[in-house]
Amino acid sequence: MIALIVAATRAPAMYGLDEHLPMALFPLGDRPILHHIVDCLAAQGVRRFEFLMGHLPEKIESYLVDGARWGCSFQFHLMPSESNPLHLAETIASGLDEEVLLGRGDRLPQIPSLSADAPTVFLTASREWTGWAVLPKNLRSLADLDHFASGKSANATGFREVVVEREVAFDTPLRLLQGQHDLLSGEFSASALGLRPAKPGIWISRKVSLHPSVQLETPVYIGPNCRIREGAQIGPSAVIGAGSIVDEQSMVAHTLVAPGTYIGQGLELEHVIVNRNLLVNAKIDTAFLVSEKFLLSGLDRQKKPPLIQRLISTFAALALLVLPAPFALATLFFLWAGRKGTFVRERAITIPALDDPRVWHVSRYLRFRLDSPAKAGWWIDFAAEVWPGLLAVLAGSLFLVGVKPRSPEEVQSLPSDWKALYLNSKAGLITEASVMFGKTPSEDELYTAEAYYGATQRFRHDLKLLRLYLRRLLSFGRRDGLDFADDAALGGSPEFPSGEPL
Repeated sequence: MIALIVAATRAPAMYGLDEHLPMALFPLGDRPILHHIVDCLAAQGVRRFEFLMGHLPEKIESYLVDGARWGCSFQFHLMPSESNPLHLAETIASGLDEEVLLGRGDRLPQIPSLSADAPTVFLTASREWTGWAVLPKNLRSLADLDHFASGKSANATGFREVVVEREVAFDTPLRLLQGQHDLLSGEFSASALGLRPAKPGIWISRKVSLHPSVQLETPVYIGPNCRIREGAQIGPSAVIGAGSIVDEQSMVAHTLVAPGTYIGQGLELEHVIVNRNLLVNAKIDTAFLVSEKFLLSGLDRQKKPPLIQRLISTFAALALLVLPAPFALATLFFLWAGRKGTFVRERAITIPALDDPRVWHVSRYLRFRLDSPAKAGWWIDFAAEVWPGLLAVLAGSLFLVGVKPRSPEEVQSLPSDWKALYLNSKAGLITEASVMFGKTPSEDELYTAEAYYGATQRFRHDLKLLRLYLRRLLSFGRRDGLDFADDAALGGSPEFPSGEPL
């Protein structure tokens, strides 16, 4: 028998919990539900798996790899975002020469045993289709399954109907928590935690820091590298994901805490799912984003620029703000009086940052937006675009040298690879692109410059960019392009304006 699993489809009822992690990889106890599914089927003799993926397929494939750790073979099929999963499953299944077990990556029913005697569909006690079925050889159509998907009676479809006692389903918050409880309590027998309990009903993984005053009420699972602090109460029916922190005097019951989440001091959480700063209440079926990091937040760490780099950037910005102040103010006055542009307060996210826009911090900086920036000389560009923004550098929201500051909307519109580079860099007023290609680089030039800067990000490189920018500025508009010979005379390289070959 071959398993055909429809994985990584979006779950609209989960309030964005699957925005950056497909529900098939969401934790069910000690491992993702998709891992439980593979374990369960492999234990029943299934050795070949076909995965149909649509949402975040790269994360599914990188987790499962080739199936060697289960002694199985895995094949992956990409599903276009607007496609009907059943239609594509029919296309794949029709090309297979064995019986096919069709299943969903976010639901695991408690199937008594796998039998290929007849086409079978698995239903819940309320006659809801679980999304699982045994398909016959030489399949011609899955149109009959549409009856089950729509909840209609399908006694004449040729499928034998089997009602399962229980299932774990991750399509709504309430079902997720119920499935978690059934697994921890042992009421769901199709799978189990792979960890030996420290006490009956209590599973504590490796490298867990547990204060002696912590109260644990069964059933409870605490993942690896967690810290549970003084006076906390965990359980019943609580799962604390790997690398999480529960602070002092907090209470967590009938709750799932996703990996890498901080639970603040004195919080009482019941019947909720917490993923970083997103809290989903299963009882009232609603969700909240918590902006206060001392209450709920993620524990992921980005590589921050060294303190010495920030201090030197601040002192250099202070010098550039104070020394040319009379000339810069006079230039801005004449630009404003001559209606050559307008003052604006631009929005920019603070980077480095996570790839989740819900946790981005947005700051503002001042600039004078020129109507014709391409025609402006370097001094005009400095006075209008750079000099007003130096206040943001002093406030710590920008750097003097970095990649172009962007608003959340601009960052979201970037291609995925560019966005990843950008979020791991730092934003500054003087950019690699302006030094390499002038004040109005093309999109390709901008990407090339930011990709190189993101890969370099060394303090010496920032100093070279600052030096070359000041050399342009002090040339008083004598040239717009960078003179490579002058750069080489300063120790640079003719291959790359910043002094290092690309």
